Amino acid sequence: IAFAARWRGFRGLLHGMNGTHGGPWTLERTGGASGVPYAKPQLEGSAMEAVDSREMWHKHVREMWELCNEAAKRKMCRKKKGGNEWIEKPGGEISMDFITQRVEIDDPITGYMVRTTVGSQLQGFVWYTTFTVWTFFFKWDSNATQAGLRRKDAKAGRKIDVDGSLARELEMQCRSGHPDEEGVVFPNIAEVAVAGALGCGSKLMQRILDDIRDKGVYNYVVVQATEGSIKFYERFGFRRVGAVARYNKRHTGDPREVIGYRHWLHADEKLHVTDRPSYMMAYKVVGDRKPQPKTEARVASAYSLRSLGRRAASFLFDNRTRLLSPTSFSRNKRLAQPQVPEVVPTPPLKRRRVHS
Repeated sequence: IAFAARWRGFRGLLHGMNGTHGGPWTLERTGGASGVPYAKPQLEGSAMEAVDSREMWHKHVREMWELCNEAAKRKMCRKKKGGNEWIEKPGGEISMDFITQRVEIDDPITGYMVRTTVGSQLQGFVWYTTFTVWTFFFKWDSNATQAGLRRKDAKAGRKIDVDGSLARELEMQCRSGHPDEEGVVFPNIAEVAVAGALGCGSKLMQRILDDIRDKGVYNYVVVQATEGSIKFYERFGFRRVGAVARYNKRHTGDPREVIGYRHWLHADEKLHVTDRPSYMMAYKVVGDRKPQPKTEARVASAYSLRSLGRRAASFLFDNRTRLLSPTSFSRNKRLAQPQVPEVVPTPPLKRRRVHS
């Protein structure tokens, strides 16, 4: 029953996604979150809580939807100089169906919510899951023309995978599954599924990045960025990467044609004329560890014997017990020096006089 419910929900996912159809959003004023205050920089008067239960996410779907639309409205509206009139800039809404279906399909679903301590008003939320695609052919490729990456964007200041190295690393990650069943799952790649916040987005994003780094399960984090959130993700080190996909025969044109990847587009969905490739961004977690204490760092560096010579390797081997002890780097203790065999000089030979 759960699988059937997830399968039926795929067709309604795209109607509320930002950037999928390429057209502007239609801003809907929900009014439910209009009175929610912005969170303070250090979350004074707010509390962050971890949410791992799917039922808990289901319970707050409407509240999250109202928060996303309220955050979009405040970002897209500006005040006229010298007046009290608000002008709406081109923007749009996120569909409640999209949030609902992501809550039902994402597995696992782990994230956080920020609420006010007085009144328990939702000020922000975010969750991440394992990256999954539902296409018969998928490839990370930043150099493909269909991916939509342009070098002039990099010259304009955008962070883009220009040389394609990040896309090649993503393509080397293992994957398993079938698009008609559970999907093609990338177990080493996490995805920031849905996020919305009023002043606490940076705190939430830093929290889930720390969680991903501490758990050590994922090597990379990807996200489908909207036009208004690109700079936000770039501040955390995300770069745009390209991806291409091949879809089913139900699409118009050659079924073998490779096109730019559309995130959350199922293999049997019909493409629209105005569709554009998704703005996928990636962040590398491996090699981005926090600074280690001095003792731990020195012990860890002591095991990199490839760059050391024979005498240094023997020196480390002779002092391995002291290196691994917590007091190994005390100033009062000196490490044993490498033992060099003592050379005993031979006495000089006596010259005998030869008398003729």
